[in-house]
Amino acid sequence: MFIRSNSAYREEGKQMERQAKGGNGFIKAAKGFMGTYFCLVAIIVLCVILTICSPYFFNYDNFKNILIQSAAVSIVCIGQFMCITKGGLDLSLGQVLCFSSCLMAVLMKNLGVNPYLSILAGLASGVVMGGFSGFMISYVGLPSFIATLATQNICRGLAKVITG
Repeated sequence: MFIRSNSAYREEGKQMERQAKGGNGFIKAAKGFMGTYFCLVAIIVLCVILTICSPYFFNYDNFKNILIQSAAVSIVCIGQFMCITKGGLDLSLGQVLCFSSCLMAVLMKNLGVNPYLSILAGLASGVVMGGFSGFMISYVGLPSFIATLATQNICRGLAKVITG
């Protein structure tokens, strides 16, 4: 019967750690590369697979369609990026966008307002809601999480009210 001491277990653990840290230089470099560029590599692999599977994927019209569809999300992401870099968090972005879009649609469709005026009204509603959140955070002293959560619920309710 062989009994191992605790120091033997510790030594075996240290040896395994050294083996995990060391190893082949190529494998370490590949792990570092994939850790840094994993998303880019995944997108490239996905594009290659989709190009092989569909003749319609890698063409001008498809790329134009993707860019058009992602324009609104990209603008919202820029706004969220600015909030996060300042140390805040804006939970209301999606609902403010929803409310502004619903307001523009109701003004154009149901009330027959000029589309350019509807767009200005939608932008103004977004500015007012953002200003409300900013006021609650800066002057009232609410945490950004709470203030933007309240703005999110206000915008969701207003969107439901105006769309019926």
